[in-house]
Amino acid sequence: AETFIGYKRGEDIYNSLREGFDEDYFSDGGGAVLRLQPASKAVATPDFASFLAAGDDVDLLNEANSGTAVNEKLERERAKLNYYAAKNPDIYGYIKIDNTNIDYPMVQYTDNEYYLNHAYTGVSLPAGSIYVDYRCYKEILKNHNTVVYGHNMQNGSMFHDVTKYLEEDFFNENPYIVVSTFDGIYTYLVFSIYQTDMYYQYIRTGFRTHEEFVDFAYEMKANSLYERENVEFGVNDRILTLSTCTNGLQRDRYTLQALLVKIEK
Repeated sequence: AETFIGYKRGEDIYNSLREGFDEDYFSDGGGAVLRLQPASKAVATPDFASFLAAGDDVDLLNEANSGTAVNEKLERERAKLNYYAAKNPDIYGYIKIDNTNIDYPMVQYTDNEYYLNHAYTGVSLPAGSIYVDYRCYKEILKNHNTVVYGHNMQNGSMFHDVTKYLEEDFFNENPYIVVSTFDGIYTYLVFSIYQTDMYYQYIRTGFRTHEEFVDFAYEMKANSLYERENVEFGVNDRILTLSTCTNGLQRDRYTLQALLVKIEK
């Protein structure tokens, strides 16, 4: 009964989060998106262009970023984050993966313990939050490896759906993770899913050289149960790591990792 109550409380908190902002919040009454801060035209950075040219999804990732539509998308994301930040200044960004329940704000604290059992609002909650490793920079591009944690909840919430990537078809058909921050929208291409333990270096955030990071990234790719073709790494690349428990041994983890392939700023 206590577990059910905890699940229900978590669902209520995060459902109210999504219901709290609506079209009225984002519009001026005439359908125009509120421009809370200026947004420039979105572009893919030169660092990722060579990678994209080698893949089959160039058109998808480099589709025309012309004018108003992209600006409105960016401003909508910024408005959403400002809405959350008004409730809690620990807001880092927002993460969404299509065809999963992963659709949450991300927070960051001064340690990796607090949000294990606190909601994004700061209230005590066993389901916790989706939170970024305290060692990561606020500006996501400063991180060679941005590490994000979430519980594997049995009701399917938080990072439970990382486990969907253990199925090869899902891995192949759902390649993208989108993270929005106050600085922009970042699209990542999933390249690795595997089981490991909490003592492995997959959550490493510091590297002595850029080349050391490249070696690390290739090691992470080699761990994967399945291969994503045409994924290569260079010194200017950035990756995202999602970590969740297996609900088996306390030390065991599922790890989902993805390469940054598109930036909208």
